[in-house]
Amino acid sequence: GERLLDAEHQILELRFEREQVQHRSSRLETRILELELAGDASPRRPEGPPAAAAAKLQTRKERNLENVIEGLERVINQQKGDIQRLRVELERRPERKGEVERLRRRVQELEHSTLEMPRAGLVDELRQALTAKEE
Repeated sequence: GERLLDAEHQILELRFEREQVQHRSSRLETRILELELAGDASPRRPEGPPAAAAAKLQTRKERNLENVIEGLERVINQQKGDIQRLRVELERRPERKGEVERLRRRVQELEHSTLEMPRAGLVDELRQALTAKEE
């Protein structure tokens, strides 16, 4: 039982190390490509395996960027569709426009009346208090 746990632990450690090495290798390939492109001002490409690795890395970067662009285009198209759908829905409901205006007027009326009501109520309360004091 204990040997099995040790073996599983070792397997996990080796998998983790493998992933770390793959990640580091990818970063180093990217860095090599950057250095080659920065150091090589002429249009010729280096020959041999480094050139193949650089081309592969460049292709992978291009693919990743294309995927990002496609994802953003999908989001934009979805938002355009949502906007269009909402515009059509709004145009189909002209009665809502009148209803909104009516509700706005009602809100203004209520706000105006509530501004006057507390004053009138306060005046009545003060009169009652004054009358109570005089008595």
